[in-house]
Amino acid sequence: MLIVGLSGLGVEIAKNVVLAGVKSVTLLDSTPVTLNDYGTNFFLNEMHIGTSRATASSTSLQELNGYVSVSVEEGQLSAEMVASHSIVIMVDAHKDILLQVNGWARDGEVCPLLAWWLAFLMNICARSFFTEQADCSRCNGNCDVCLQ
Repeated sequence: MLIVGLSGLGVEIAKNVVLAGVKSVTLLDSTPVTLNDYGTNFFLNEMHIGTSRATASSTSLQELNGYVSVSVEEGQLSAEMVASHSIVIMVDAHKDILLQVNGWARDGEVCPLLAWWLAFLMNICARSFFTEQADCSRCNGNCDVCLQ
């Protein structure tokens, strides 16, 4: 599972997924921690200022459940990252990025995602979109993503 965006909503999703006991979670958010992040991400403190949100949150998330592998991806989101995960959760992503990831997930070159969830939080309003694919006809269920 890949979680992109560790704002308040993203870290809450990551916490719940880790506590639920999924096999592995990969975090991607290179945004540097600022003082504003303290009010929304309960895993952060003043020692984390300047480090990426993903790196700063990963240790505390790992401590929640030792049976879950929590890792951090550095850099920009890529088609290879999307292709190597069966579930991708995008939080507070810009429309252009969402359209790009949607294209990667559905093109003929890589196995499509089995689940794709978008979440947005806007003040007191929230929006969520979820889709899943019942089968993987391009690889007949034999690729690394389908076998996870």
